[in-house]
Amino acid sequence: ASSSVTTENTPPVITFHVTAANGGADIAAVDVTFNGETKATSAGGLAVFSNVPIATLPYTVVKATYVTQTSTKTVTITASVNISLVAS
Repeated sequence: ASSSVTTENTPPVITFHVTAANGGADIAAVDVTFNGETKATSAGGLAVFSNVPIATLPYTVVKATYVTQTSTKTVTITASVNISLVAS
């Protein structure tokens, strides 16, 4: 029996990395809504969502003084989504 079988049943983890379009700095306290949850990004601009289903899911990225971004992410495996926010 192989022990690698258990990893196939681990739901994907999706990490959003939010940076500023002008300069590329990480942006903290950005509200990322994905898979029915809203999380604020860390000081490093990261919001991590675990137990994500295999599906195409909408997301919204909102921060005051920046243009809101709305799109979808097709989830098949653990992955990162890089978001570049433009000042409004």
